[in-house]
Amino acid sequence: MTRLKLLFSTFAVVFLAELGDKTQIASFSLAAEGGNVLSVVVGACLALTAAALVAVIAGHLIARFVPRKALKIVSGLLFLATGAYLLVSLIVKLASA
Repeated sequence: MTRLKLLFSTFAVVFLAELGDKTQIASFSLAAEGGNVLSVVVGACLALTAAALVAVIAGHLIARFVPRKALKIVSGLLFLATGAYLLVSLIVKLASA
């Protein structure tokens, strides 16, 4: 994969994954409190950059010791497990309401 293609695919995946998540809601809330919008933007950008840096470094280090196919399988299973957990949590919450 070319570097430019990797850059754009990473941007697209992360951008779409972040739409409407807790980070955006928190940023929305902080900006709505009437604070300095630039401070909220810079703080949110720095936080997302730091979180992404940790994920990239961890992924790079893990990839040195774990075969790529196994890493993809485990990542996929964790993604599915997280989705299932969130779905069950939502169903339980709605049932008890």
